[in-house]
Order: sequence, then structure tokens, then C-alpha cells
Amino acid sequence: MYSINSAGVGLIYLALSLGLAAFVALASRQVDGQRGFAEWTLASASLALAFPLNLMQGHLPLGLAIGVSNFLFMLGWCFHYYAIRAFFGHRHPRGLCCKLPWLLALGHGLWMACLAVVIENIAARLYFFNIAGALTLAVVALAVTPPITGSLRFAARLTRWIFAAIAFLHAARVVWFAIAGTPNSVMSPIPIQIVVSIAQSLLQIAATFSFLLMQNFRLNDELREQADLDSLTGMLNRRGLDIRARRLLARAQAMESPMSIIILDIDHFKQINDTHGHPFGDLVLCWLSEKLPKLLRPNDLLGRYGGEEFVALLPEADLTIAHMVAERMRCSIAAEAPEFDGKAVRITLSLGVALAKDAGYELDACFAHADTGLYCAKNSGRNQVRYLPPSAAAATPLLAGATA
Repeated sequence: MYSINSAGVGLIYLALSLGLAAFVALASRQVDGQRGFAEWTLASASLALAFPLNLMQGHLPLGLAIGVSNFLFMLGWCFHYYAIRAFFGHRHPRGLCCKLPWLLALGHGLWMACLAVVIENIAARLYFFNIAGALTLAVVALAVTPPITGSLRFAARLTRWIFAAIAFLHAARVVWFAIAGTPNSVMSPIPIQIVVSIAQSLLQIAATFSFLLMQNFRLNDELREQADLDSLTGMLNRRGLDIRARRLLARAQAMESPMSIIILDIDHFKQINDTHGHPFGDLVLCWLSEKLPKLLRPNDLLGRYGGEEFVALLPEADLTIAHMVAERMRCSIAAEAPEFDGKAVRITLSLGVALAKDAGYELDACFAHADTGLYCAKNSGRNQVRYLPPSAAAATPLLAGATA
């Protein structure tokens, strides 16, 4: 029959925690731009050393064991907070060199050593340690701010609940001591001490896994977002537009609400490139990517579909609203003569409008109808807005802007 003592538990936790800390550090070197790895590595290493060191009170000078272990406990808790803050974009300007967590940890360690050696009050040590742990870890839990949507939401909520659970265990120990009294020794094998210590060790390890899960989900979200964005303008690309258009069309069909699609094209863009060069043309595209979204309604989406062609998705927009938005874009762009590299250029747009209902809420049919309107605007002199009904009999556009 095999048995394991507290020292064995401490060594097992030390090995697991240091291994996870090393894994986090290794992961941070493989992924660029992910925040919080350095702080979490330091926090995990500190707590990994703190637990077994605290269990070795009978084998080391009491003041040293208590002081150093509690210094490491507080340091680990504080840098868990800083890691969470860094992950959600609130990195302290001095990072690991910030003095506050080090000073808090030093003060905590010295005071606990004083309670152990000078005051020699076991009850005060137990109360102070658990109250400090409950408050600090509750602050860590509150620092986790799960997003409203997205895959990261689950991992962030899991991390928050893990830290809340650890804080609750510290608070539960305080309540237990207040009701049942404090033991004669910190190392007394009373049930609450054993259960809470084991649970806290497991939850600390689980917290590292949940942090890595947060990093993984955010990386996946970022990669998915990058796949949906145009590298030149930062707007939605064709893939991103197609995905969002299908969702909007499905919702519009389910709610029987109107929706419109506008395809717009820069007039004589090839001539701009041939005259001024492709870098100049890129500047024109970037300028439009900043200008056009400001001319849309708040819930409208705009993206670069390819080349000099842009697509606007207009939920809750009937023909009248779609034509009004398209005309606003056409007139605003035509009224300006922006300068690029000291050269002024006049830019005009041709636009085609399609109604989702006309196309049976099918994406390809919507684009085909909008393309038909765009070609009609091009063939009619450019710098126009055109809408053509789906019927083959409708040979004349119902809506048109001013000709070039």
C-alpha cells in the first residue's frame, strides 16, 4: 500500500507547474504579438516554487520559509493580474519591471515572516494569508473581460471562473476558521486544509491551460479576421464580403426585410495606373477605403471585391434608400480632387444597385443584378448610379445619376 505525504504533493505540483511555465515561455517564442506570456510565465514559476517551499516549513528556518514562500505567492497572484491585463490590451508601460507587484510581494512576505517569527501568531497568519489571497485573486478574476461574441468568450469566462473559484476557496477557509477555530499548526492535517490545498493546486494548473486556450482562440480569431481583410486597404476582402453577405441575406429572407447591394467601380482606373503608376493607384484605393465608409449608414458594410471594384452591403435598405446612399457616394467622391504625391486627380465612380428580394435572396444572383447595373452605368457614360430590374424586359434603368 503506497501513501504520499505533503512533501510529495508539493514536489508533484512543482514539477507540473514548472513544466507548464516552461511550456508557456516556449509558446511565447513561437507566436508573435500575443500579449501576457511573459507575465504569466513569471506568475506560474513563482507559484510553482511557493507551494512546495511553504510545505517545507519544518525543514527550513521558519522565517525564511514563510517569508520567501509568501513573497512568491503574492508575486504570482500579482503577475497573473498583469498577464490578464496585458492579454486584454492594458499592458503596464514597464511590463515585468513594474515596481508595484514586487513591492506588494515583498511587503506580504515580510509581514508573514513577522507574524511567524516575531509575533508568533498562527491564527493571524492563516487569516491574513487567506484574506489577502481571496482579495487579490478576486481582482484577477474581475480583470478578465470576456468579449460579447466570438470563440474567445468561452475561454475568457472559463479563466474568470477558475480565478473566482480559487478566491472562493481562500474565503471559505477564512469562514471555516472563524466557525471551527484555527489549528495549532499551519501544517495540521485538517480536512479543510487538505481539500483546499489540493483544489487550489489543481485550479492553478487549470488556469494555465485556460490562459493558453484564450491565447489560442484569440490567435484563431485574428487569423480568421486577417483572412477576411484586404492586405492593401484593410477593408473586407471578397471572402469576408461573401461570408457576411450570406448571413445578412439569410436574415433578411427570414425576417422578410429589404436589403440592397451596391457594386461600385472607379472610372478609368487603368488610365490612372498607366499615367501615374501602380503605387499611385494604390494610394487612390487607400483614400477611397477611408472616404467611402463615412458615406454609408452605421450598419452598412463595405469591402474591396477585387481590383478597383468595391461592394456595399445595405441591410434594411429598399430601392429608395439604396439609391440615396449610392448617390451620396458618387457625388461626394466626384466633388473632390485629392492630391497624391503632389498630383491632383479627379475620381468618379460608376455604381450598380441590386435588391435582394429581386434575386431571391441568393448571393450570386444579387451580384449578377448589381453587375448588370454597373455595366449599364459604364456604357452610359460613367459617373452614374443604375438599377436594372431582373426582368429581361426591363431594358431601361429606373434610376440614374448625373452623367460624366
